Amino acid sequence: MKRNATIGCSPTQASVGGGCRQRDRIRACNAASCGTNRLEEHGPIVTRREIPETWREHVRSEWCDYNNHLNLAYYVLIFDHATDAFYDSLGLDRSYREATNCSTFAVESHTVYLAELLDGDEVFCTTQLLDYDERRLHYFHRLYHSEKRYLSATTELLAVHVDLGLRKTAPMAPGLLERLSRELEDHRRFPRPDQQGQVIGIRRK
Repeated sequence: MKRNATIGCSPTQASVGGGCRQRDRIRACNAASCGTNRLEEHGPIVTRREIPETWREHVRSEWCDYNNHLNLAYYVLIFDHATDAFYDSLGLDRSYREATNCSTFAVESHTVYLAELLDGDEVFCTTQLLDYDERRLHYFHRLYHSEKRYLSATTELLAVHVDLGLRKTAPMAPGLLERLSRELEDHRRFPRPDQQGQVIGIRRK
């Protein structure tokens, strides 16, 4: 299954972000609970609607924790679903993997939780390609509440193209690079994400 091949090697992603069928409910505190008062700051999605929607689904009961909202680990899962859909749109899918014996591994990510989501909420993701070269992909997902139209979370990812036989980075196929070139040219008309490149820390006045 492609989803197993498109995640990186971190323990968190391996257990909840890729095609794992058995997921324990994670009882960690969801940072999204701290974002509920930031809706006015981030506002509705009016200025972001041109960015392509890549994934849509509903929050499941088993994804919610003791705070009665979507647990932080499952935001990553939803973003991983959006990554799979984004890769499919580029042709970086199972057929590509079988033909080239290559796939992608995530090597870095940064997720920002802005507003909570509840059981049964319909959500959708948009995906913006920020950059690429022959071995790397840099892209950005935004997660929105479908009905209330607010931005709930974002994630920024860097992935590398890997030869699955050698388990080393390798150049992408020429056809894939051509599609990425067209995609990046199209996505350059979108504004850069506010959360891109943010550094984590406590902001003091």
